[in-house]
Amino acid sequence: KTKFGSYNQMEAIKRSFNKSKGEIVFLLDSDDYFKKRKLKILIELFNKHQSLEVVYDLPIIKTRKKLTFEKNKIKNFQRFWSYIPPQSCITLRRKVFKKMLKKIDFKKFPDIWMDFRIAIYSKFILKNFFFLEKNLTVYRRSSTSASYKFKKLSVGWWRRRFQAHEYL
Repeated sequence: KTKFGSYNQMEAIKRSFNKSKGEIVFLLDSDDYFKKRKLKILIELFNKHQSLEVVYDLPIIKTRKKLTFEKNKIKNFQRFWSYIPPQSCITLRRKVFKKMLKKIDFKKFPDIWMDFRIAIYSKFILKNFFFLEKNLTVYRRSSTSASYKFKKLSVGWWRRRFQAHEYL
């Protein structure tokens, strides 16, 4: 365990992956959850399209006050990286994720979390991802979550943006 939540999360993901056996890897943060049909929909999608390597679904943003269904985000993701789906919205083939884990730099950029690293890798190196425009993941946002310190235009947000550019 380090003082950086991103590094701790990435180490936990690597350890969990090494213990897992399935051919399809679903990422899920501890405070998020999947809609009932997500596993079935994505497994069928991967089985039907053998060339798929990374699939993103859309989140339902849950706060104390409301649910927001994100939509029409694919264009923002394809442009560059103005939109990165939350980590719990990422599903990958095991063989691709195994290769990715070896290639992603985990020792630099403490404000850059796994979801960004996967998105950059899948978009610019693999050039193989699919964006499923369905809200299948409930992503919780609260003032106690690790990403809260990255409120738009805050010092943390600017530091994270700088690290993202450096990472690229």
